[in-house]
Amino acid sequence: MAAPAALPAGQPQVLLIEDDQASSLAVRVLFKDTNIEFSRAHNGSEGLAAIAATRFDAVILDLMLPDMSGFEWLEQVAAATPQPPPVVVYSARDLDDAELLRLHAHADAVISKGRLNGQASARLREEVLLAVARQTREPVAAPAAARVRHDALLIVDDDVRNQSALSKALRAAALPSASPAAAHRRSTCSLPASSLRS
Repeated sequence: MAAPAALPAGQPQVLLIEDDQASSLAVRVLFKDTNIEFSRAHNGSEGLAAIAATRFDAVILDLMLPDMSGFEWLEQVAAATPQPPPVVVYSARDLDDAELLRLHAHADAVISKGRLNGQASARLREEVLLAVARQTREPVAAPAAARVRHDALLIVDDDVRNQSALSKALRAAALPSASPAAAHRRSTCSLPASSLRS
């Protein structure tokens, strides 16, 4: 399969996967003072085709799509795309802890939809702008001093968002992490020592 085509430099490109016209317009209004150019996919299949054809700086994903769920979309992209763009899930669906953990395995942020002038919209704007900004930076290698010499590195946190952010930071530093497991409202992520040694 051919590599996705790069869009013109200098103007961030964001893919919005949203079947609702009003929600799509609200998102565009939220970013009207930026130079971000939006491409819209009306369903998951269109979104998959867009990701395969074009390099985007970020994706805004609704979970309730007409042809597949956002969960399925994320998992298909992860399986087919070596370096997918950052994904911000923006959905009205109520999520339990297990669903949040499943989403955070592939998404950079999960936000519940709110009013355009509400806290959710402000967070959506912040997360997308941060994701776009991160795409322009060079990857940072883990310093030698940070290498761990124990049997495992254990992250313990009862907040799904914190656990996900720490796991993503470690992966960004080329330290692969195992899938997090939740038990008794406590999330853990174990990294085998062999993956941390030179």
